[in-house]
Amino acid sequence: MKNCEYKEFVDKYFPFSKYHPLYSDVYSIICKNNILTDIYLKYSDIKDKHECILFLQRYKWGLNKILIYLPVNDGIGINGCMRYSIEQLLKFLYSICFNHSIDKINKTSYRHIKEDLKLRNSSIRVKNESLECLYTYYAKYSNDVHDKNTNNREIGFLETIIKSDSKFINQVHIDLINITKQFDAIMIYLFNITANNLSLAETHQLQRILRAKQYNILISLMENKNQIMH
Repeated sequence: MKNCEYKEFVDKYFPFSKYHPLYSDVYSIICKNNILTDIYLKYSDIKDKHECILFLQRYKWGLNKILIYLPVNDGIGINGCMRYSIEQLLKFLYSICFNHSIDKINKTSYRHIKEDLKLRNSSIRVKNESLECLYTYYAKYSNDVHDKNTNNREIGFLETIIKSDSKFINQVHIDLINITKQFDAIMIYLFNITANNLSLAETHQLQRILRAKQYNILISLMENKNQIMH
């Protein structure tokens, strides 16, 4: 995976957008998350549980759509994708803990999901520290989405937004690192995934897409599942 891939995409489809060096880092984080999500799913015991897989796929695709909103400097779109992805990840965990239909889970409010997860079966391997981290980010991005500030929506103003420096990339970059780290910790702990589970091809793939430090942290987490990745 080459960092120039996303820049080429932005240059082609958003030619007037101002490219930020961290865009490539965000792209790498999301690509890594896509690959790891598929690996975790492969070694989980939910392959035949459609509702669980649906919410996990929604989580993944919500993060992918951030790559569309970044070049147009759209804070509402970026914040909405972040909140949506976190909500779908929580619904995924909810579907693991409770035997409800997709329709029922879709209609369950965030408040009830949060309360019900406190009552989950203790045999479900989800750490409260990870849940609390996700709740914090959900609240943060909910507040941002519901920001009541309004601006002039004339064409000139919209053009200025697209051509301006990104106001959101630094925080999104930091938050995506932390959220995906929690995701890794949750999935590895939940499904008891070890480095020995990985095929040789998967090991080589991860070594190609991850920096050496990132790869070592991931493998260390698999070997020390009682610890949360930092």
